[in-house]
Amino acid sequence: DEFSHEMKEEFKVAAPGALLAPATITSKMVNGFTFKEASSLKQLAKSKTPTLFIHGEADNFVPYRMMDLNYNAAACPKEKLSIPDADHANAHLMHPEIYWPKTFEFIDKYIEMATV
Repeated sequence: DEFSHEMKEEFKVAAPGALLAPATITSKMVNGFTFKEASSLKQLAKSKTPTLFIHGEADNFVPYRMMDLNYNAAACPKEKLSIPDADHANAHLMHPEIYWPKTFEFIDKYIEMATV
């Protein structure tokens, strides 16, 4: 999904599917895995690690709609946090008053549980 999104939005490729096969073969040769094997959805379905999903609502790199896809796929204890007006990787800068308290609350909750 991310590959297709980037090809369409960043590189203006009308049919990104045509590039998927050569790109995934290259990934297999260079990285040792295909795009399908690297699926966040498949990996999250196996996760046991508590996860706080944080996403900026103005993220144009990883579309905001992908947060729910990943969140719903996760089999672990989980919470999500949406940050208004935040673009990619800037949630902590755009609204630190929302980001940091929730992040520390989540960490404290699971550190406390691990030590009990």
